[in-house]
Amino acid sequence: MKKPALLNTLVLVTALLFILLFTYTAVNKLLRFDGFAYSIRRIPGIPLPARTVAALVIAAELVAVLLLLINRLRKWGLLICAALMFIFSAYIIYMLIVDKNLPCS
Repeated sequence: MKKPALLNTLVLVTALLFILLFTYTAVNKLLRFDGFAYSIRRIPGIPLPARTVAALVIAAELVAVLLLLINRLRKWGLLICAALMFIFSAYIIYMLIVDKNLPCS
């Protein structure tokens, strides 16, 4: 069964916006890796070393972008993007509850 053109367009536009977002953030974090790792180090309750968490976040963003670029894997890329957005939202809520001084860079 063929998907409606509007749905295909919506999926493509969403994928392109996520590609722009996560490419920008991954490159920005790579260029300022030490500052990004320092920001993570300031988050209470992170069990892994900050540099490891920073590398995992960047890797997840780049994997999501790569999956979005491949048409047959785009669904998985969108799922990873949704997971990343959920984790980021949970992080913001957690930080607002735990620490009023957010480590924004």
